[in-house]
Amino acid sequence: MMNGVVLLYRPTVDGLLIFVVLTEWHVSVIALLMFTLSFGLMAIILSLGGLCSSSLPKKIYYYHSAGEIYVICGEFVPRSFLKS
Repeated sequence: MMNGVVLLYRPTVDGLLIFVVLTEWHVSVIALLMFTLSFGLMAIILSLGGLCSSSLPKKIYYYHSAGEIYVICGEFVPRSFLKS
């Protein structure tokens, strides 16, 4: 550990070493939350598209797609908080 920087390394199959710097972990948490926010907004747009659509198969498609996105967002929010 040098100046608050933790370097982890592990050998790969090619004999190369992979170095991981663990001081910038908060950037990944912010990126996960921004990913979740953008996907949540896309799900809201899909839900509104399903609400405004007239045919039943199109409504089912939009609602199903929005539901899948909500599930993905529901998985990523706890993971980002567990990282911090």
